[in-house]
Order: sequence, then structure tokens, then C-alpha cells
Amino acid sequence: MIENKEQLIVAVGNAMEHYLDEFAAGWYIDYTTQDVVMIEDYIFELDDNQKSEVQWESDMAEIVRTHRLERIDPPSDETKRRVMMDFAESQPNKNICGHLSFSIIQQQEFASFKNVVRELGLERSWAQFKTEEYQRVAKKWVKKKRFDFVDGQLVRRTD
Repeated sequence: MIENKEQLIVAVGNAMEHYLDEFAAGWYIDYTTQDVVMIEDYIFELDDNQKSEVQWESDMAEIVRTHRLERIDPPSDETKRRVMMDFAESQPNKNICGHLSFSIIQQQEFASFKNVVRELGLERSWAQFKTEEYQRVAKKWVKKKRFDFVDGQLVRRTD
């Protein structure tokens, strides 16, 4: 249960960082449970008979039907590129910076970048950097969407 804005920013940042382009699911703020949940997109399109066929689908469908949800925007490709470029530019070794930067302009830049990070042994520093950057992105998103807590309840301000 998310109890304050700082926890919300962390949860939204984690969701943004873990959006998977190849997986048709979205991350949602669940106002009912005050949590962030992942829901597969096709659940929204099932009819009542289909929703009750498999237990986890039934559970997910129940959340969709009875909870108030708001989708967390996935990071754009531009945002993902900017995070990768910022990481590359943060490297003190110009040779490493060059390798990382070059990987970003290749076809399949995301896979290319991950491969170079792995080859250079930078997985741990990349993971930490990426988490911190997505927390900054989440903080801006939470502010833009005007999320707040009133009497311990998550709300969106409209004033």
C-alpha cells in the first residue's frame, strides 16, 4: 500500500523502468488498494464468460471491473534514448563513452546498448543509473498528473 507521494514516485518509477515493449501489459495506479499493479491489456477485452475461465484471469478481471485504475504512461523511446545517452555521457572514460554512444545510433539501439553494457561489465552501474533516472521521470509525471494524498488517500487534484 502506497501511503505518501515519495512511495508513489518510487512505485511509478519502478513501473516505468520495467515496462516491456514486447509484453502487452500496462502498469496502473489502483486507487482502491493504493498500489501499482500490472494488468495484461487483453483482460479489458474479455467477456464475462472468458473472464471466469482461469483463476488469475478472473482475479485480474475482478480488479479491472471493481477498482478505479489509472494507467501509468510508459516511457517513450525518446525518454529511453535520453536515459541511455545520459549514462554514456556520465562515463569518465571517453573510450567507454564512445562505445556506448555509438551503440545508441545502431539499428536495434536498445539491444545494441544492452550488449555493449554487458561487454563492458557495466551492468550494475547501468542498473543503478537507470533506476535513478526513472525516479526523476516518475517525479515529473506524478507532478504533471497532480497526484497527492489527502487524509492518507491517493487523489488527483483538480484545482
